[in-house]
Amino acid sequence: MCNEEEDNMSSVGAPMKINAFAKMKDIITSEMKAQGITAADIRKELLEKKHGK
Repeated sequence: MCNEEEDNMSSVGAPMKINAFAKMKDIITSEMKAQGITAADIRKELLEKKHGK
């Protein structure tokens, strides 16, 4: 009985989570564009942090 309820909850929750991530991605992307930041800039910055430069 419990497993059936959990299955119903997760199938309802998944599209909402995906939608929330899509909205966050749109917000981040538009913010990056507004500030003139590219994905390449972010990758470069992350690599520099990872290698301690």
